[in-house]
Amino acid sequence: MKIIKNDKLIKRNSRIGQWTTAGALLILGFGMYFSISDPTDPQRVAYSLLALVVGFILTQVGLYMGNRWGRSPRPDEQLDAGLKGLPGEFIMYH
Repeated sequence: MKIIKNDKLIKRNSRIGQWTTAGALLILGFGMYFSISDPTDPQRVAYSLLALVVGFILTQVGLYMGNRWGRSPRPDEQLDAGLKGLPGEFIMYH
């Protein structure tokens, strides 16, 4: 069986997952700093809540991308391993 993979897409999405997770942790850290530095200032509390929401959303996106594209065996690798005994006339595109 012939296997054709889009390695650029796999690498790019894996990198997006890593950077999104790192950015989310950084935003959550800033949100924690804003909440601790002056809890009586309502503007800082608003920034802290905004950072919490944005950081949570980015964390979820980063986890999804990391689980789907970053770890091994990925679903395409499992398909390749499961269907490796097929004759050479078949082509699988990833």
